[in-house]
Amino acid sequence: LFKLVTKLYNAFEGRSLYDPVTVAVAIDESLGKFIRTGIKVDTKEEVGKTTISKERSNVLYCTEIDKNGFFELFTDYMNN
Repeated sequence: LFKLVTKLYNAFEGRSLYDPVTVAVAIDESLGKFIRTGIKVDTKEEVGKTTISKERSNVLYCTEIDKNGFFELFTDYMNN
């Protein structure tokens, strides 16, 4: 695991990869199950608070991840 993390760290020139699952789903949408919904970000009272909104459908919200598929994609990338 240490070797994989080190390789990932070096591949991104020392920058952090904050959400590798998000990156994996962006590469291969078949790794996730999605629903279309709305997201609202509060900019007045609880600044930055994100909630689901039924007012509009502006995002795909991932409800489930294929863990084995993610791990396979991740390790394949790291080993190449």
